[in-house]
Formats: sequence, C-alpha cells, structure tokens
Amino acid sequence: MKRFLIHLSIFTIVCGTALLLFELYLLKVPNRYSYKYNYIDEHKNEIEILLLGNCLIEDGLIPQALGPHTFNAAISGREKIYDAELAKQFVAKMPNLKTLVLSVEYRDFAFGRGKVNPRDHKKHGGLKSTIKCMHYKYMNIHVDPFWYWSEFLNSELNYKERIHMTYQQQIETDTLGFVKLLDSNKIPEWEYWDLPGIYDTSLPIDSDMYKGLYQSYHTIAQICSEHHVRLMLLTLPVHKTFQEDMNPLVEKEMGDFVSQIQQEYPEVEYYNFFRDERFVPQDFHDALHLSESGSRKFSSIIAKKIAYNE
Repeated sequence: MKRFLIHLSIFTIVCGTALLLFELYLLKVPNRYSYKYNYIDEHKNEIEILLLGNCLIEDGLIPQALGPHTFNAAISGREKIYDAELAKQFVAKMPNLKTLVLSVEYRDFAFGRGKVNPRDHKKHGGLKSTIKCMHYKYMNIHVDPFWYWSEFLNSELNYKERIHMTYQQQIETDTLGFVKLLDSNKIPEWEYWDLPGIYDTSLPIDSDMYKGLYQSYHTIAQICSEHHVRLMLLTLPVHKTFQEDMNPLVEKEMGDFVSQIQQEYPEVEYYNFFRDERFVPQDFHDALHLSESGSRKFSSIIAKKIAYNE
C-alpha cells in the first residue's frame, strides 16, 4: 500500500507539473483575449473611443468607421461584470478617452424566467467557464475568490489548434478588434438561428441577478462620470424573427432599467435600434447578429451620433 501511494504521489506531481507547464506555455500563444487586453494597455494614451460588450458589439461596430483612435474591445460571450472590471482597470488611465460604448441586450433580462425557444435552431451551450478562465488568465479580471481558472481544464476554445495557427488566425480579429461575420458563412435558415428564449414575465425576477446586472452598469456609469467620459448605451437591431419572440414587458423592463441609471447619471445616452426599419434581411448574419453590410450600416449610424454630440 505504501508503495502504491508513493507511485500515486509521483504520478500526481508529474501530471500537475505537466499541466502547469502547458498552462504557462499557452500564455505565450496569442489569442483574442490577450490581444485585446494588451492593445488597450499599450494604447491607453491614444484611444479616444472604446467599445465594450460581447459579440453584438464585436461583430456590429467597425472601429475604422467610428473615427480615429477607436478600439473594439468587445468579446463574444462576455458578461457585463467583466466590462465593469475592465472599466475599473483602464478608464482612469486613459487621458484621451472621450466615449465609451456598451450594449444593452435583451438576453441579459431573463433574470431566471427564460425557457428554451422551440423555434431556435441554435443549441446554446455553457461557455461560462470558458469565458471566466480566459478573462482571468489573459485580462487580469477576478470577480470571485478564485485567483486562477485553468484554461486546460475549463476552456472549450481552440487552444490546441491555436498553437499551429498564423498570428492573424490566433487573434481572430482585425488589428482594431473587429470580427467580420462573412456573408459566405451565412447558414441556411439563418433567420431561425440565435432566437431569444421565451421569457415568462408572470414569474418573479431573480433579484440577485437583477442587482448584479444593475451594479455592473452603475459602476461603468459612475466611472465614466467621474472621468468625464461620454457613455453611450446601445441596443442593436435584430431581425424580425427575433422581434416576434420578444416579450413586450421585457422590452419595457429594459427601458426602465436604463431610466433608473439615467436618474443618477442623466448624461448617459441610450439609443434603441431593436426595430429600426433601415435594416433589411441582408443586414443580418442570423436573427441576432449583424452581417457585413449590417455592421457597415450600423457603424455609419453610430459614427454620426458620436460626431454630432462631440
């Protein structure tokens, strides 16, 4: 028995060492998270417009179209608590930052009342651990007592394939953080892909989830106010199939949510493009995300709003 325990201990130490070395090696392999974090850090004295949020902003706003010194720091799947932490880290260190852009999204307002949409063709997997470990490891964000969240054990991203990719493939974005959704990759029946869940507003809101989301937006609004940075909140356009499954009461809750923030920070701007009729089917990659033409159109609209109020 003693011999077995010795062998088991040696095996555990060897495996643990190998895992640690692999985790350290991955730190040297570029990825979207490290690229965006390092870009902000290296250009914090130059950036004038910073885009935060998840894939809707990452795929929907083209930095080059918004004005000089714009960077798209949004990342697919990011929760607002991570945006708040990034704002804490960087806004005070960005002397030329004029505008911070962040999305307000229908899906964030489920608050425990959501059910699977039978019309939705997309299978929604759990990438929460992936998003967490990548933000912890590469963006210096920690929102709970854990100081580290192993990429090897938790990430479902392509860390094995990344080792053999070109630099551009590894970072998965253009140099200013924009991810183009190619029209050539548009799938059949795209209009039934990425539909919203069915929200039952007869159920009570999970108060902890609501408070957590509100605190994230409030933190960002407070930081922007303290450092005289313009905060623009955007709800991006969605295809009519997405609109059909939206609950009008949840839409009202979204407006009330933003109004509550504006009561304390009246300078916060909010623009709702949910049902903007300027966006036609070819402007959507799926029911939720903008296509190449859609992102160009939306970027042009937002560029005018930024320039008009500067």
